Amino acid sequence: MDNDGRISKCELRRIVKATGGWFSGWKVSGGIKSADTDGNGFVDGYEIENLIHFAQKEMGLVSDGISGGSSLQL
Repeated sequence: MDNDGRISKCELRRIVKATGGWFSGWKVSGGIKSADTDGNGFVDGYEIENLIHFAQKEMGLVSDGISGGSSLQL
């Protein structure tokens, strides 16, 4: 949300909340830890796929089937 090209725990929490979702503190930490392959504490551009995989597994996020993107299916 600060346009630095990476996602922090705080930013992930705000993003999920802004889209009407809810992530517990440990899920946010787990998502970042699962996606953060270089260990810098952030999800960088190339690690986004890891974060999407985590969300698919933990939150039921599914591919939209059109653009290759993902969306939360309620």
